[in-house]
Amino acid sequence: MKDRKLLPALVALALLVAVAYSNTFGVPFLFDDQGNILDPAAVKDLSNIGRILLPRQGDFVGGRPVTNLTFAVNWAVSGAEVWSYHAFNLLVHLGSVFLLFGLVRRTLAGERLSPVFGRHAARLAFFAALLWGLHPLHTQAVTYISQRFESLSGFFFLLTLYLAVRGWGSQRPWPWHLGAGAACLLGAGTKELVVAAPLVVLAYDAVFVHRSASPLQAVRRSPLLYGGLAAAMGLLAVLVLAGTTAAATPEPAMGRWDYLLTQAEVILHYLSLSAWPAGLSFIYHWEPASLPGVLPALAAVAALLLPAAYGLWKRHPAGFAGAWFFLILAPTSSILPLPFVAWEYRMYLPLAALCVLAVAAAYWLAVRFLSSPAREKALRLGAVAMAAWGLALFSGTLARNQVYLSPVTLWADALDKQPASETALRCVAKSLSDEGFPPVYLPYAKTALEKGVRENPDEPLGWISLGLCRFHMGELEQAVEPLETALSLDPDYAEAHMALGLTLSRLGRVQAAKDHFQKAVEAKPDYGDAYSSLGVLLAEQGDMEQAREHFEKAVRSNPDDPKFLNNLGRAELLLGNPEKAARLFARALELSPGFALARYNLKQAEQRSKTSP
Repeated sequence: MKDRKLLPALVALALLVAVAYSNTFGVPFLFDDQGNILDPAAVKDLSNIGRILLPRQGDFVGGRPVTNLTFAVNWAVSGAEVWSYHAFNLLVHLGSVFLLFGLVRRTLAGERLSPVFGRHAARLAFFAALLWGLHPLHTQAVTYISQRFESLSGFFFLLTLYLAVRGWGSQRPWPWHLGAGAACLLGAGTKELVVAAPLVVLAYDAVFVHRSASPLQAVRRSPLLYGGLAAAMGLLAVLVLAGTTAAATPEPAMGRWDYLLTQAEVILHYLSLSAWPAGLSFIYHWEPASLPGVLPALAAVAALLLPAAYGLWKRHPAGFAGAWFFLILAPTSSILPLPFVAWEYRMYLPLAALCVLAVAAAYWLAVRFLSSPAREKALRLGAVAMAAWGLALFSGTLARNQVYLSPVTLWADALDKQPASETALRCVAKSLSDEGFPPVYLPYAKTALEKGVRENPDEPLGWISLGLCRFHMGELEQAVEPLETALSLDPDYAEAHMALGLTLSRLGRVQAAKDHFQKAVEAKPDYGDAYSSLGVLLAEQGDMEQAREHFEKAVRSNPDDPKFLNNLGRAELLLGNPEKAARLFARALELSPGFALARYNLKQAEQRSKTSP
């Protein structure tokens, strides 16, 4: 691919990546987006730049001022509308794709590798960037708004190395190396990931630039570059020692030793997802590994790590790719225990090394072992295979992004794949409640919850959510058992009493339903829905005075709930107080102008007021 053909190739690359993520612009705020963006404590006013760049202790964005600034800019552009956040995330990812393309092209065409790869350097860089940019493993880092932390720090990481390489290849390196230091400083203010950047730059220097120099000599030959990287690490140290990030971070999932052992299995899982991303999950549950049980995984990781270390020591290009993979994963996959053992977004940058290795290795094998006629045929077939693989990844990314379009589908998918995850179980329950148990998602959510409660039988929230799923699907008899199970685990669970009361009332078991509504309000004295439901049952039995008392308690619990006001108004109307009823219906309509039943009741109350003596 000649230079004049680069622009069409880059346009094609950009279009494919953009289309792959074109269905993300309606993905709502999810999980940590609440704390990072929507919470009142999150700074949204660009005029308060000091608070944006220096968040307080405990703020979710603590220690990451650059990313926090981008959130504030997005808020200024679109507020709580998500389109601008996704547009920014996509632009960051596109920028990273272009940087990877440029970095790989220059490396393959450079003095060290050009004898083998130089003829097709641009084409190989295109396929490496294509596979990396379209890989579904990136959806968490690009589609999930808060993981801009990862993708944006990845962009600055790539920019740092790209500018360093441009400087080494220029007669005037200082502008490029000054820019590399600035990019690393921005990365330090984005996420701690860039702690590996100086080491990766030094490894690249040793393998591709100053191959005969010691590390100290290499630093002396590029003082501006390494001085800028040192300054960035100084800034990162200040941000970490300030403790604002740690203050907002939950406790580690396990101890250091258990975490390190478990990471052997996690790394192998990352590698399997890189080869083919089947079974992607938003969240993972991982039990601490035992030494005997994890020995095969440790041996497999060692079989990759030791050759990579040896290759880097011998300054072999494949050694650099291995160093890239392991150095970038090291902060999250070593002895520093984190709250979650595995996240897919942690593979954002490490995956680049695997994609480049796959493309370069396939090309090297063809060049090394095939004669000229067979080689050209193999290269053409290889290009077709790479394109087909890219299209498969493209389809996978489009499909994976669909899962993110609703919190219910995202968490139900995670629970379906990780049924032992209590976090996924709780989040399915919360998202179903927040979304009002949307019928279109209920069958899938129910299946996931059935798996979840089998793995977490002592979690009452899972049982009540399963019961409510069945209730909203019309499976009333089947809803009773999980709701009773929830109450056996927590007899004072007001929401479980409420849900069971609703189910029993639908089944015609009125007295049992009343008992559960009564227990709900005893457990939670301000439970307006339970008072209202109890009032409805009493009204249906003709006890309007008692019903009114419960409707009044519901209104006192939430004076701005139009349903409660309408119910109380209906009771007042039937008890012969049309004027009082009319005021209640009017207030309900003021709060909810589209409330058709309240409008109908208001007309009835007004007519009775006119005819009453």
